[in-house]
Amino acid sequence: MKQFVLLLSNCKKLCEIKYPKDIKSVSWENYNDVPTVYWNYYTDCSEVKREDLNKELMVFGWVYPDKPSADLFYLMTDGNSASRNGNPHVFINTQRMYAENDSLQQQVQILLDSSDLTKKCFIKGELSLASLSDNDCCWILATIFIKSITDIYFE
Repeated sequence: MKQFVLLLSNCKKLCEIKYPKDIKSVSWENYNDVPTVYWNYYTDCSEVKREDLNKELMVFGWVYPDKPSADLFYLMTDGNSASRNGNPHVFINTQRMYAENDSLQQQVQILLDSSDLTKKCFIKGELSLASLSDNDCCWILATIFIKSITDIYFE
């Protein structure tokens, strides 16, 4: 019986999130960097900040360059990130589960294909939260839903 309890406590330890010190609060008036958005919403599934859902949020970062797709791509902390795994990132999405505008996806794909992805990308959209599961752990990550092609620009 003691071994079973020990096993459960070890699983919980594996699921713990190690947050960096001095996490800035999200700004609702200005563009936020990727780490600010990532660390404010990267949490265990039991601690979702539901009060922020569907609010308009602005974020800037660099598009993860590995074949970005209009329906789902990632903003990274910097343009030199070799991988989104283990690095702060924010999901950028143009579709909802209930089928969003196909025209917007085509416009976003054209923009991604024709833009210099080494430049900083600025995005405004609606905050949603995606859950990811691994074994017995569940985490929440920020997802930004774009509603208009004018909500994306590179600088």
